[in-house]
Amino acid sequence: MSWVEGEAGGRSAWLKVAAFLAMVIGAAPLAAQVRPNDVRLTTALDISYAIDPKWRLDVFSEMRLDQDIDRLADLVFRPNIQYAFLPSWTVAAGYVQIEPLQATFRTERGAFEDLFYGTSFGALGVTNRLRLNETFADQSSAMLIFSSYLVALQHPIGESAWFAALSDEAFFNLKVDGTGREAGFQANKSYVGIGYPVDQRVSLTAGYELTVDDIRGTLFTAHTIKFGAGIKLN
Repeated sequence: MSWVEGEAGGRSAWLKVAAFLAMVIGAAPLAAQVRPNDVRLTTALDISYAIDPKWRLDVFSEMRLDQDIDRLADLVFRPNIQYAFLPSWTVAAGYVQIEPLQATFRTERGAFEDLFYGTSFGALGVTNRLRLNETFADQSSAMLIFSSYLVALQHPIGESAWFAALSDEAFFNLKVDGTGREAGFQANKSYVGIGYPVDQRVSLTAGYELTVDDIRGTLFTAHTIKFGAGIKLN
């Protein structure tokens, strides 16, 4: 394959990705008009440690305020171990706990697995992540199995160190027996933001996320302001 063919193929792939994201993100606000619901704020911290070139430990945590940023709702804790089995492919397995702070739902905890595929088209970085969660709520023996698929884009802003980030993630319930939830589409999250690498180990991000959540056939929306920090220990 010639360089011209490879360049054309890369451009075609990127246009397909962009068209997909534009379709999903563009459709979300239309669905969101059904039932405006909440304004939220989240702060996230992602800490990772490289054991060797292929193995990495990662601990992700996120705290959320909801009810128009007036209630300290919950905390998500997601430690995991990652293995890069090919240059572009990584698998991960870990534990997730969703702990209510002032929210009234029950603690939810269990295992999760990730499959990552990362590539780039010039300066544009593209990450695909397929996630499977198997969780239990407190005082319940019913397992909830749900999956999500994330497409995330990242591109430098001009000649600066700043970068732009765009992503879309769709969630689906696969097994809901005894959980009170419905199988099928559960939610969609569309995000746009910016980031800045403070140094080689620390990066900061800020952005906006639109969530459309299907609760028993009724669509609810949440507008979330998001702040994040990523720290590489080595």
